[in-house]
Amino acid sequence: MSTSQEIEAKIYLEKLGISTSDGKSIGTPSLKPTLQEYQDNGARLGWLINRRDRQVEIYRIGQPIEVLQAPTALSGETVLPDFVLDLVSIW
Repeated sequence: MSTSQEIEAKIYLEKLGISTSDGKSIGTPSLKPTLQEYQDNGARLGWLINRRDRQVEIYRIGQPIEVLQAPTALSGETVLPDFVLDLVSIW
């Protein structure tokens, strides 16, 4: 059975275009407005992963967007403790 944190992480991954539950890529449409809507509704952490440019934008409530170039992993920080997304295979 999935925990609520696992479900939240899965939804983020699908929304961010990494893959669907069956492993197929779903693309990366412009999600900046979507991430803003998530924040407006209480999401504390969001990642926008751009595979083409090997770049990740990290969205946190009340903070400027942080841009990372080709990180090898992303942390769930305090929102998803102990969650780490390995990006090596994505790049």
